[in-house]
Amino acid sequence: MNYTEPRLSFLDAALKSRPIALIAFESVIFAMLEVITLIGNFMTMYLIFKRSGLRGTPTNLLIASLAVSDFTMGAFSMHLLVTVLITSKWPFGNGICQYQGFISIVLAAASTQTLAWTAINRYFRVVKSTHYIRLFSLDKTKLIMCQIWIASLIAPLPYLLAGYQFVFHPGKFFCYLDIDISWFTAVLVVVYVGLPSTTIFFCYFKVYQMVRRHNSRLSQYRSGASGGIKMTNEEIRTTHTLFVIVIVFIACWTPVLIIDIIDTIDGKWSLPRAAYTLYTFLATISNAINPFIYGLMNPTLRGGYLDLLQFMRRKPGGKKYKLRGERKRLPVRNCNTVKGLMNELTTLKS
Repeated sequence: MNYTEPRLSFLDAALKSRPIALIAFESVIFAMLEVITLIGNFMTMYLIFKRSGLRGTPTNLLIASLAVSDFTMGAFSMHLLVTVLITSKWPFGNGICQYQGFISIVLAAASTQTLAWTAINRYFRVVKSTHYIRLFSLDKTKLIMCQIWIASLIAPLPYLLAGYQFVFHPGKFFCYLDIDISWFTAVLVVVYVGLPSTTIFFCYFKVYQMVRRHNSRLSQYRSGASGGIKMTNEEIRTTHTLFVIVIVFIACWTPVLIIDIIDTIDGKWSLPRAAYTLYTFLATISNAINPFIYGLMNPTLRGGYLDLLQFMRRKPGGKKYKLRGERKRLPVRNCNTVKGLMNELTTLKS
């Protein structure tokens, strides 16, 4: 591939000159991240959409939206990057490069906006609980999700409509913005990263203040006093879970933003390949780790994960596991005799 930017040629040479051990290490680790991203986020989507008790809450709908964006990244983009790490080049042509660059921006924008709206959701649920039902009904939450995805699809359009194309970045090993178009990078960072990050910090800071207040004030929210709505232990655990998700997201994406800011200010790709490779790995870890946070901190989803794993592991013809919350279907037995009726009652009790 021919590069107009000299630093990209240098990074391309660094990609191609990797020793076999480094090629194997990077390829295996990234492939494992892809598998984890696909399985973990698929399980999250399946549980929330399959079980009416989970999909019936606004917060879980937003969690499902986040899982959709992470799963889509794993299914439609990450396998291309694994191939690049194995072959040490971009073998797919310019058309696939434009496709991959487009969906990367769309899905990253969807993730940041979804996390911002989950923070707003938690803010009104904990701090402004009297307004929560009015602002976060199921129908309004679905409209918010539509707005998130429409805004995300619009994100890369100004760049493309201005006649620019995505270019393969050998350091990041995916297709990205042209470094010469710094105005678009600045707009993208401010609108789709800066504003959501500010919202997340503000909302969770207020939530943290509320949780840290006197126990009597917190108990008022739990009991629904002062006109508030009842705040359950499950809601508090959900807030803690989402807070950890945000912290992990910030830990993964802050180095990404710093690298983008440095390159935008310098007007060139000024960092070594190791920094850009870390850039992509950190962004990918963010996609893969969210289901583990759900499983460790959210008892409802944790139980669903365990049930689903049991269901997937059962042998053909063996014991059939069912997901918790699903209606139990009993086989039809003969209850016309006293013995048959007693057998049926024994089954129901067990």
